Amino acid sequence: MPPPPSGSRATAWRIAAQNDWADTALAVASLQADALITADPALAAAAAGIVRVADIGELITPDGTSV
Repeated sequence: MPPPPSGSRATAWRIAAQNDWADTALAVASLQADALITADPALAAAAAGIVRVADIGELITPDGTSV
């Protein structure tokens, strides 16, 4: 059995568990003050008010390359 996570990873797991989230994506985005990009409407709804939910188009520059 692997050791329990520590540091930021442990904090992300704790936040996810406290909020009954299935994964840590939203917790990690919150910890890192990142925006969340997801195709999952339920995750986007859960993220509202916690982190900024960004559109996938924000990752594409005007010349068509990704950021």
